Amino acid sequence: MNSALQPIFDIIDGIVELYLQFIIKPFLEFHDIFYASLNKFFRSQLDNASRVPEWFTANFITYLRTALVFPTLIMLSWKWWVPVSIMIISVDFGDFLDGVVARYWIDM
Repeated sequence: MNSALQPIFDIIDGIVELYLQFIIKPFLEFHDIFYASLNKFFRSQLDNASRVPEWFTANFITYLRTALVFPTLIMLSWKWWVPVSIMIISVDFGDFLDGVVARYWIDM
């Protein structure tokens, strides 16, 4: 039975490979360039800061992101699309920022 389905799997595999190569890959390259620039900027801000508070850790940012889940769900149920969108973008940015902050404290 596996051999009868193999041509179908091969076609699906080919379609997925084309999709990844021509649709997703260009966006990933832009994503890498964009986040590398952000990483460099925020790391320089942390390095040049006169004093970074000890409580400003990657764990703090992660806890804050986690705490934003409930307000986001509540606003989503109220159909407040703009505040929900802002919260989701903030949480995504926090995911990036906690990595920058973690590397900063490791290097200190």
